[in-house]
Amino acid sequence: MKRWRVGNLKKLRFSRRQILSWIGWTLLVAISMVAAAYAVAGVGRLLLRTGWLAQANVSVINLILQCFVHALTIAAVCTVAWRIKKAVSAKQAGVQRLIEWRDIGMAIVGAVAYIALTVSLSFVAQAIIPGFNPNQAQDVGVSDRLFSLDLAIAFVVLVIVVPLCEELIFRGILYGKLRSAKLPAAAGVFFVSLLFGVAHGQWNVGIDTFALSLVLCTLREYTGSIWSGFLLHAIKNSVAFYAVYVAAAFW
Repeated sequence: MKRWRVGNLKKLRFSRRQILSWIGWTLLVAISMVAAAYAVAGVGRLLLRTGWLAQANVSVINLILQCFVHALTIAAVCTVAWRIKKAVSAKQAGVQRLIEWRDIGMAIVGAVAYIALTVSLSFVAQAIIPGFNPNQAQDVGVSDRLFSLDLAIAFVVLVIVVPLCEELIFRGILYGKLRSAKLPAAAGVFFVSLLFGVAHGQWNVGIDTFALSLVLCTLREYTGSIWSGFLLHAIKNSVAFYAVYVAAAFW
């Protein structure tokens, strides 16, 4: 596979059209995410008020709503791209091929790099950010006590669906479109990771996901697809899932 190459930054000259394209795709993804979150939250509240979901587990409802937010974001971005005649291709989205054996190896290498990077950034954050708490729990709107079918649903959503959707949105569509518009790889890795970190809110989670995205974007750049990044993302979420929902049940 022919990989995108990082050119000599000193020789690069960016046109106004390129810069507007970078800004446009970034804003499209960001606005689509926010709009999807508000739309899904509104529908969810309406269903709760009507009593249709009165017997359902609130945690499961929140998980399913997360899936709808991601799906709606992808649909919105792809629809707008198609309407402006800039449709997202399979190569740009990083899904032009299936998962290969080497993706597993790259995910393992990426996991080592991610751990080293997130630990380093966490130490730096503790030194320069007053009151920074690296152990602050992330509020995802899901109870830490789930059992049976609810636990299985949580696993599928948090370990498979969410990583796949986030990889498709950030390292797939957004990163692919930015690179297609000739944004240098280093800049693309940084800005996509910054947006990914900001999207996760609180300081400790934002820094951790920023570090994760730096590695995920690098894997996307190197392999040309999102699959090794998806596997790494799934591994990370599975470890967190075990710690929060499985191991905690026996403590």
